Amino acid sequence: MGGKHKQAQRTKNNARPSSSGRSAELLGRSIPQFAGFSAVKENCFALPTLTLAMADENVDSMIDTNFHLVLKKMNKKDSTTKLKALQEFTELVKSNDQETIKSILVYWCRLYIILSTDADHKVREATHSAQHQVVLKAKRNLAPYLKQLAGPWFTSQYDTYAPAASIATKSFEDAFPPNKIQEAIIYCQEEILNYIYDNLIVQTVQSLNNNLKGTMEDAEAKYERIVISSLHGYSLYISKVNGADIEKAEEINKKIVCSGKFWKFAKSKVTPIRTAFFGTLKTLCQKAPFLLKSETEHVVNAVFLNLDETEPTVLPNIWEAVLLSVTTFEEWYKHINVEKAVLPKLYKVLKEGGQGNASVIYPNMLPFLSHLPPSIDNSVFYFNFFDNMRLGLKQRSTIASRSETSAVSVTLIECIQYIIMKNQSNLQLCEKLIKSILMPLLEWCLSEGPDSYKQLYNQVAGLIQYWHRNRNHPDVHNYFKYSEYFWTNLDSLFQGLLMNIEHNYEKNALTDLAVRQIELLISLKHTIKPRKQMKVKFETESPPECGDLNTSATKAKSDKCDESYQSALNSLVFQLCKCYVNLINEKQCKELLEQLYALILEFENREFFISLSKLVTVDSCQDKLICIYEKLLYKWLKSSYLCTKAVIDMIFILFKYLNDNEKLNILDTFTKLKTEQCGWCIARGLCHPYNSDPVIQQWLSNEKVDEYLISVAERELILDESTPESSILLKQAFTVHKNEELFISKNAVVKIVNIIGNCLLNPSDHPVTLDTCASLAAYISSVLYTEDLKLHYGIDLLLSLFTLSCNMRVDPETLSQDTLWEVNTAWQDVIGVLFCCLETEKLKSVADQFALIIEKELLSNDPQTFNKEEMVDKIVNFIRVIKKNNGFVIFKLLELFLERSFVLEWRFELSAVGICAQYSQGSLSSLYSSVHDSTMQAEDDKILKYFMWLGLCIDVLLTPIEAIERDEDDDSEDEINDVVQEDDLSKKVHTMIDVSDDIYNVMLNLLYDVTLANVIKEDYKVIKPYSRLDEISKSFIEKLRILMTHIDSKSHIERELMYRVTKHGCLWAKAVHLLNAEVSKEDLANVYGDYLNKDNFQEEVCQGRVHLTQAFAETVSFDDVMCNTRLPEKVVTLRSLIHRDDIACDITGTFKSIEAFKMKYGKDLYNLDLTNWERTETLIEIIRLCSAVIKNNKVQTLSREHWDFCVTFLANWCTRLPELRQNYQKIQVASFLSAIAELFTNVENYLIDLEQHMPENDSILEWRAVFAQDVHTELIMTWLYLSERLLEQHKENPPRMTRLPFLQQFGSCIGFLKSDYVLKTTDERSPKWLKLMKTSCALLTNPLHSLQLWGYHMLMALIPGFIEIDSSTINCSKPKKDLVLKEFKDSLVQTQDIVHTMLIDFRLGENSCRVEPYTDSYTYTFAYLLLWDIILTMCERASTELRYQYADWLRNEDFLTNLLNNIFKLVPAEVLHYNDIRIKPFDEWFTKKFQLPLTDPITSNKIERMVCWVYGNTVTQLPALVRQWWSNIETRVNQIVDRATSAYVSPQLCSQELADVAKHENKFKNMVIKIHPSVREVVAVYTVDEAQMDLVITLPTNYPLGGPDVQCNRQIGGTTHKQWLMQFKMCVLHQNGRIWDGLSLWNNNLDKKFDGVEECYICFAVLHPGTYQLPKLSCQTCRKKFHSACLYKWFSTSNKSTCPICRNLF
Repeated sequence: MGGKHKQAQRTKNNARPSSSGRSAELLGRSIPQFAGFSAVKENCFALPTLTLAMADENVDSMIDTNFHLVLKKMNKKDSTTKLKALQEFTELVKSNDQETIKSILVYWCRLYIILSTDADHKVREATHSAQHQVVLKAKRNLAPYLKQLAGPWFTSQYDTYAPAASIATKSFEDAFPPNKIQEAIIYCQEEILNYIYDNLIVQTVQSLNNNLKGTMEDAEAKYERIVISSLHGYSLYISKVNGADIEKAEEINKKIVCSGKFWKFAKSKVTPIRTAFFGTLKTLCQKAPFLLKSETEHVVNAVFLNLDETEPTVLPNIWEAVLLSVTTFEEWYKHINVEKAVLPKLYKVLKEGGQGNASVIYPNMLPFLSHLPPSIDNSVFYFNFFDNMRLGLKQRSTIASRSETSAVSVTLIECIQYIIMKNQSNLQLCEKLIKSILMPLLEWCLSEGPDSYKQLYNQVAGLIQYWHRNRNHPDVHNYFKYSEYFWTNLDSLFQGLLMNIEHNYEKNALTDLAVRQIELLISLKHTIKPRKQMKVKFETESPPECGDLNTSATKAKSDKCDESYQSALNSLVFQLCKCYVNLINEKQCKELLEQLYALILEFENREFFISLSKLVTVDSCQDKLICIYEKLLYKWLKSSYLCTKAVIDMIFILFKYLNDNEKLNILDTFTKLKTEQCGWCIARGLCHPYNSDPVIQQWLSNEKVDEYLISVAERELILDESTPESSILLKQAFTVHKNEELFISKNAVVKIVNIIGNCLLNPSDHPVTLDTCASLAAYISSVLYTEDLKLHYGIDLLLSLFTLSCNMRVDPETLSQDTLWEVNTAWQDVIGVLFCCLETEKLKSVADQFALIIEKELLSNDPQTFNKEEMVDKIVNFIRVIKKNNGFVIFKLLELFLERSFVLEWRFELSAVGICAQYSQGSLSSLYSSVHDSTMQAEDDKILKYFMWLGLCIDVLLTPIEAIERDEDDDSEDEINDVVQEDDLSKKVHTMIDVSDDIYNVMLNLLYDVTLANVIKEDYKVIKPYSRLDEISKSFIEKLRILMTHIDSKSHIERELMYRVTKHGCLWAKAVHLLNAEVSKEDLANVYGDYLNKDNFQEEVCQGRVHLTQAFAETVSFDDVMCNTRLPEKVVTLRSLIHRDDIACDITGTFKSIEAFKMKYGKDLYNLDLTNWERTETLIEIIRLCSAVIKNNKVQTLSREHWDFCVTFLANWCTRLPELRQNYQKIQVASFLSAIAELFTNVENYLIDLEQHMPENDSILEWRAVFAQDVHTELIMTWLYLSERLLEQHKENPPRMTRLPFLQQFGSCIGFLKSDYVLKTTDERSPKWLKLMKTSCALLTNPLHSLQLWGYHMLMALIPGFIEIDSSTINCSKPKKDLVLKEFKDSLVQTQDIVHTMLIDFRLGENSCRVEPYTDSYTYTFAYLLLWDIILTMCERASTELRYQYADWLRNEDFLTNLLNNIFKLVPAEVLHYNDIRIKPFDEWFTKKFQLPLTDPITSNKIERMVCWVYGNTVTQLPALVRQWWSNIETRVNQIVDRATSAYVSPQLCSQELADVAKHENKFKNMVIKIHPSVREVVAVYTVDEAQMDLVITLPTNYPLGGPDVQCNRQIGGTTHKQWLMQFKMCVLHQNGRIWDGLSLWNNNLDKKFDGVEECYICFAVLHPGTYQLPKLSCQTCRKKFHSACLYKWFSTSNKSTCPICRNLF
């Protein structure tokens, strides 16, 4: 209603400034000159020297306009505005020159006075920061304004906000040099004091509150802050200014000090104010006591009435003020009632232990005692004082803190010492203090005192020693009496406490008491030197008799005093010992034995034992110390209850005072003790210094001690009865004395070492004790193997340690890393010692045994557990240790590790394996000599072990000789990598190979082995070690390249290689290629030419030349090859170079030579003579040449002549297969069969290619009409024969490894067999399809992977024939035969049951089973998936009706449900739970069929990919069955399956369905199809005349799990569209039909309907929904037509044979 509109509050980050800021900005723009500070409040304090009139125009005109705005903003009320203004001002000061700053000082001073006390601490901090910058810039120009600034500036150094105070102090110090600060303060002292006076005396909370809108709490906080800073500032002023200058300002100082308001601050409720006040008072007392002369009463009352202050911050100032008051004011006690006002508060403080502030309060007690008023009754005061102090010591707060306890204890004893010194002539008083104060205090400490009682003990010890040192001083003659009085009372105290506990016997209390008594005695024993610099000396009231007690006369008598002191102490100790002995004997107090031993150990001497012997004996043997053992200690030793280690320790202490015979007598009794006690005695005897006694040494080597130590070792390391004592005892037993000999006998050492060695060598038998045993063995090895002992105790322990360090099967939980480090360090240290002192032969023997251990570790264990890096580390460390100590024999010893005896034997055997593979494949021919076969089994782990050893040797040779510094976590492999990555050969690291004397031979062997590894890796991918072999051999080439850099001359290696190629050929030729192609990377054509030009290769018959040509075939031309007239070599050369474009004429020439060869032998050519290796090999090479010619020549370039020769040659040799296959186990026959299979494969490939280009070519027709049937028949028979033989043999033994290449080569032709020639033949020799199927199914479950694929590929080849048989079966009118598919039932059930059992523990959709290769699980899972792939392929290729029959059988037998359940237990988890379906990295697995070459490695990944493909294909071929299964599973699994299908299968399947429809869309006469791929929609429009019917089909995202949505939008009048729509849905949803099948059915129904075809009167459909047949069977009576399937169902369900319509017999 006409009021002022409310303004919106300014929010954070608002770009617009506040209204006050905007106003200031507008003022700065509109008014060019600054007119002063009219807005400053008048109630603010201002110095008289600063008035508003100072802002005259002449001055204002000099101010920069930027400062105008900033200075105006500073005067605003808003804290944020002021803070920003101050920050801007600070930046302006930094960026402007001195003259500009000088012009604004007059205004800044006024603002500084106001802002320095602002309520906002950030504003104050910014104000002082600005002042600091002004000081730095203005410098001397600030002088005229210094007095104006002095007050707030000086006191702001104690601002309650620490950052603000710190900056204010910094600015003040930077304004003046250190030597001028006092002068500056004096110069401004009047202004400073006036400002402080005004703040302390004049100002109030209300007067300082210039913010009318502020709260009272803010005003009080500001007032308190100003008072605190003013008090501290006043204290600073007093401390900085000397007394004379203070006197000059006495008047203003008196105004402050004499004000009643000033003294009221002592009673302020605000702790910081009280702290500041008493600090100021303390400073006044020290620096300006003359100001307080008239205020003594105020001072005394302010101080003493606050004695019971509890605030820790106030206390130090109060107590300093107390001491300064009593020393400054001599008659201070006249201004206060001491008895009523002071002492009660003092007693309260003492009684409460200083209320947690004892460390602050108690150090002031002794000075305070020295200034007590004379009116106090000392006899009463002293005891009240100490009683309250004792109560304070017992306070919980004091006991809980060690520093508090120490402060009270020190003060109490010092005060007692001072009072007795002061009153030493008053015997009664002093003895009373000892008896009633000191003794109760000790009694409390002994019985129930705090844990920090030792502090009090030390103080008491210092006091008594002080009395003893000065007992003969003439001025303090009563000290002797006081010390005697103390010892007497202390003895009585000990006796009384023990007697009290004896009557109320409690073990824990007695033990605790004894411990405290001994602690007190030990404190009394140790002499505490007098602290000269810390003694208290008082100027007044010091008794003249005290004097200086530490004079030279006293020092001269100190020894006598010490003797008397020790005598009194020993007497007390013996009395206490006597009490302990009595208690042990009478009360059987076992706990006191430990304390008795501690007492004897601390105070033992001959006189003590003599006194003890007199105590325990009454006869004449009192002087014999052995009586102590016989009468006392032996009794305790025999007691099952009292016998402890303490008793034995006391006996060995007694040994110092016995002769040899007495010692032997006692030692002999030890062996008669019980096992545990005997062990204690032996352990103590082995300890220093007792083991240096010859008598004990003699005893330790006797037979009984040996037996005991051996039994301890057995219990410790075998029986797992270890104890900490037994472990320590065994280590002690292996201690050596000065002459480097063991204390125990050699017999005991040997037996113990055998026990330890057995444990180390069999770690699995000793899982609990292994760690202890290994640690002990490491320790013992350092004792047994020294330069003096050498191998005196044998080498067994050393070998056991090394064996354990090499053992890879040790559970890390049984052997810790620390212990393993001890073991490794131990054997290396021993080797280092031995190799310095042993002869060369012994060194070799030791190294050979170490190498044998590493060899056994590899050969006798599973190679999967072999850690190559660890073994390399062991060998390298061994060699490095040798090099440090004996570098001359390093390579000889390195050879012992690397060149083991098994290497040559295994190299020969593996070479045979590699050569056989190369020979079988034709990669390396053997024209003139036979190939050695190998008996190695496919499962043999020799391969992996050998090449792991090769990797180990390479890594050892590559390791630097000197260790490379690195982190502890890095392993030895990193050192090798450092060498491998070294590119600068001039700075290459010296490695182990550099110490080799025969570096060339080493490199040749490595080169051959790496070549062998590559050959086996490439040719035997299906063996179990392949994956690991592939892993370990990856870096061989790179490492060989590095090793070659350490060879000075490569020519030597080439010469040796040339010799070995000509002599041995085979893999050495491959090695030459490897060296030049991959290691040194030379020009291969040049290398090949250089080799051929050598004399060694000029001979007519040189197999090495052939192999070299085959190895270099990829890079050389025909012109580079040496021409040879021998046919075999010509054939091999031509075959190797068949890929060249320039050899057409050579092919013709070679074929002419072959024709001549053929003419030479005539008909005998096809009679294979296995005794003639060269002739047979020539025939094999001719077959391979034919195969190569067909394979490498294009369709257009292969001449008819060559084609006819090759095909004829193949056909003729196939007729000889029945004879050949019987000898298939011979390597040459296997090679022959492989060559024939390869030729057949290439012929079929050629024909396929030819058919695409020239379908009616004569070659194709001739092959099919003349050759194909016979070739197929013979190959099928050979396959069947080999399969049966291999199945039979595999039951007994697995096939040799060298048979695998043959199985792969021959198996490659199976997939090219045609079912037409297999199943339709009239040849009686050809087997029946059922036999082929049974054999193939048997092969599917064979453990040999290649044979599984033989069966699979054969079945896949026969599928077209199976489909044809089943199609004829279901179309036959005769009684139906079983489908071929049903013949798979037995194999399917067998594999399904095994897979189901394997997966029974896995939950569907939760966890996935990864099937490991080379296991029975893998074999049967692989067979199971292969079977299903065959079944699904049959479904895919079958007609719609046949597929329906197949699906029906699979559903009825429940095979598909089991398949799907198993699939989702085998699908990898990362496939099922992959989140980002947009990427879908596993798409291919579901949509692209897996390939199964016979040469592929066997991996788990293969199973996983097959599983995914089988699921995708199942969904594609049998969607209705999958949908039915999916709808019945639990919801959780349902969602997982849905997500996986939608991600991986559905998109591809939808695209496939739409593409299938698009492919056939033009085949309909009356129907038009439109496809919308983006929305997965098909629209079919059926048109009759002008009428139309629409069918809209939409596929869901999870198709086919979700059925298609089918809508019929437009209909043709009079049609039964619902029935046809239902039939369409039934076809797609329930009969595994595709969208195209449903559309075709719908279209045909409509066509037949409109063509007048009558419907079936059972299903009311024109086409049967299952068989898609027309109604053909009609009733003779009513003439109605029916489907045969419908009628059959009617007859079987109704049990009648009547017509459904007319009910007459049909």
